[in-house]
Amino acid sequence: MVEQEKKWTFDEYAWLENYDERMRNTKRLRYDETLSEVARITSVKKGDLVLDIGTGTGNLAVKFLEKGCQVVGLDPSAKMLKIAERKVVEWGERFQIQLCENPFLDIPFPDQTFDVAASTYTIHHITDDTKRLSIKEMKRVLKPNGRIIIGDVMFKDAADKARALAEYPDLEDEYQPMLDAFPIMFENEGFTVVIKQMADTVWIVCAKLR
Repeated sequence: MVEQEKKWTFDEYAWLENYDERMRNTKRLRYDETLSEVARITSVKKGDLVLDIGTGTGNLAVKFLEKGCQVVGLDPSAKMLKIAERKVVEWGERFQIQLCENPFLDIPFPDQTFDVAASTYTIHHITDDTKRLSIKEMKRVLKPNGRIIIGDVMFKDAADKARALAEYPDLEDEYQPMLDAFPIMFENEGFTVVIKQMADTVWIVCAKLR
């Protein structure tokens, strides 16, 4: 049975204008450190084309831009992209953003366009069934030897999730990836997977096409 997916209306969130501050002030997320490590561990080189899914206000994109990459950011929130426009102005043609209602499943680019597909603190909004489909879609737009890198709140297994939900009152019960299943989704699509822990509940999954 296909799991019924929750709906998020990001443009209606009262805290949207303070998104960056909110994320950085949630110390358990190690927000800036995780974004920096996502860009580092991907081993990008100058001129690489990076797809940032759920780019939001563009903070992850900046980490790749600082390494000389070109970045295309997709997001379903017009208000978050409005904030990201400040970074578009700063970085010029190397950073492009696009409103996309379903950025994990309907990537509006041809096959083998990108060197890297990246996403941080976003994939927990989609079910496991959708995650599997999204990996196929991200794979479609990757060049040979391309990489997918995901940084987010993740759990080792269901017991670890139950423990974390009890320990952190601000942690919502969403579709956070489980490390006893999530990496296998990539392996089943022909990726080699490396996992790195950033905090108690924050992990990075880096998958490279074999």
